[in-house]
Amino acid sequence: MGRLGESAVVAYCESKGWRILARNWRVLQGELDIIVQDADCVAAVEVKTRRGMAYGSPFEAITPLKMQRLRKLLGIWASIHSFSVTRLRVDAASVLVNHDDTLKIDYLQGVFND
Repeated sequence: MGRLGESAVVAYCESKGWRILARNWRVLQGELDIIVQDADCVAAVEVKTRRGMAYGSPFEAITPLKMQRLRKLLGIWASIHSFSVTRLRVDAASVLVNHDDTLKIDYLQGVFND
């Protein structure tokens, strides 16, 4: 189900004209779901996919500590790839899979900015 949500968010980002730089990028310190370029900004997109709200909003799974880790990972990614941009940011995407298998995407841009 996670791949379904990530693919839907990739399509959402591409529809905004953003360039997908990486998916499921991993290093020892952790993983970034999606990395996009939005003009002069590179963003790490954390995607949370759920089938309903029984365990709360998908956004609730993204703690402040998780946000800090994502920001650190994005900095590592940018330095490894010698990617020079004006800004780095962390975005969050919530994907709810409805009973009829349609998807509802909520996207928060810049939940952690540099």
